Amino acid sequence: MHRLLTEPLARAPGGSPQIASMSLSTRHLPELCQFAAWRDLAAPYVDILPATASPPGFIADLEIWDLGSVAFMHGRSPAIAYARTAHHLRANPIDHWFLTFARSGNSTLRPGGRAWRSTSAARRLSVGSLRDTFQGSTANLDALILFLPRDFCRDAAATLDAVINTQLTSGLGQLLADYMLDLDRRLPMLTEAELPSLLAATRAMVLACITADPDRLMEAQRPIEATLLERAKQLIQENLLSPALGADELCRQLGVSRSRLYRLFEPLGGVVRYIRCRRLLDAHVALCDANDDRRIADIAAERGFVDAAEFSRAFKREFGYRPRDARNDAMPRPRAEMVPFATPRGGLFGSLMERLQSPEPTGAMARPEVSLTKIPLPNAATAPVAATHWVK
Repeated sequence: MHRLLTEPLARAPGGSPQIASMSLSTRHLPELCQFAAWRDLAAPYVDILPATASPPGFIADLEIWDLGSVAFMHGRSPAIAYARTAHHLRANPIDHWFLTFARSGNSTLRPGGRAWRSTSAARRLSVGSLRDTFQGSTANLDALILFLPRDFCRDAAATLDAVINTQLTSGLGQLLADYMLDLDRRLPMLTEAELPSLLAATRAMVLACITADPDRLMEAQRPIEATLLERAKQLIQENLLSPALGADELCRQLGVSRSRLYRLFEPLGGVVRYIRCRRLLDAHVALCDANDDRRIADIAAERGFVDAAEFSRAFKREFGYRPRDARNDAMPRPRAEMVPFATPRGGLFGSLMERLQSPEPTGAMARPEVSLTKIPLPNAATAPVAATHWVK
């Protein structure tokens, strides 16, 4: 057992607020709306389908804890099939790692053509990443999930990347699963004043248990180069809009030769191509932002594409459609037969996932105030995400 979690720290003087959390459930919705609400909640990140023999209705629950730098979730749902596709990677370019532990039920994951099965009886922790496509299925799963943005463990990125799509079978892997169980039990008792200690303990546990797994350490080849590549990617992301961004500037900031920089990015198609792809992806995000009404040419120029026609061609080569198509597809299309709702597609869960990609220094988000419009009885195939019932 872990002292930090089994014996909560003393409350801060004056009383510190509890860690921000939210609970979602479909159980208070009409049966015809339950699965559609759950499907639309997950839609920005995965596509889900009900099991072929599912009974009417879809009772599912999700508790989400915003820990500032990471997110912890406890979810329960009936049998489903799910898939994260190339479309999701383009629309939501987040690359968090996630650790999953099944408290009950079972899950089958098929990443990259392989398959492995996780059950509560096996007590195995699985490691995945939202940067990759995958598909799988679950059966009456009750699971704990810890989302880790790359900035949280960037100095160990090579080692964590080496264990993506694997199960931690060692004793240390089981110890990390026990820590997640403890975290689930103790989070309701902890306050925001305890977050720094909690995050430090969580990071130490993750690194100690994963990097010391003897079955996976050999997979982290050339760790120095991998760490350097991760730092180079970070510099590129931080300076996407800078006209000075290029091989010379990266060499200067990293302290490496041009030939070594080229070798680092060779598996990714070269450093120039990588920068170009990241700028195109960033432009895609801006075009899909309903609050960004700038001209497409201005968005392109901000990212170094001074020729609008060349930008359009490069964008289509990268994504398969024109910049204008991306902007038009992102515009909301109200349904005449539906009543408008207060919660957008993806809801606050989506907001949390995106914030972890670029965490704010202020830490945890404020507790949401959500008021739902009276829910009509739509066709289940078109029920909007906002039909999800907010329990807290």
